[in-house]
Amino acid sequence: MAAKRGRPPKPPELKIADGTHRNTRHGPAFAIGAEKKLTAIPKVPNNKGKEFKTYWRIYCDGLLGAGVLSERDIPVITQLCDTHQLLSDTLEILGDVTQHYITDDHGIKRHPAVTTVERARNYIAAQQLILGFGPCGRAKVPPMVDGAKSTDVQTMNRKA
Repeated sequence: MAAKRGRPPKPPELKIADGTHRNTRHGPAFAIGAEKKLTAIPKVPNNKGKEFKTYWRIYCDGLLGAGVLSERDIPVITQLCDTHQLLSDTLEILGDVTQHYITDDHGIKRHPAVTTVERARNYIAAQQLILGFGPCGRAKVPPMVDGAKSTDVQTMNRKA
């Protein structure tokens, strides 16, 4: 017998966020791990830099606007904002383009901070996609309008 093919089922968390979750069909929401959504941007952690604070507001405000910001997102957002701060600090260390290479006893080689920059940029891009700050992720989470889900937005998981 051939394996069933087609689109995988929509995750329960997205059904809850979308408002299409039914207790009779999917079980109680609390059993799935549904959590209370935050209604305000959490306080920025102490001793963080300017870049961290800027991106903290951007990410928290974006997720809050979509109606999906929860306590479970805070550690991920913290790590993502730390990476933005690391990237900013590393680029400041590198300075001019001429400093991307250094010389030592073995000749000219690439500055180690360039690897940090590349890894930070890759991590930021991956996490932004996961949190819905890219086109694919954004299409799966409908935006909230005045605290209710928008009904005029076409998503990947819903027919118009």
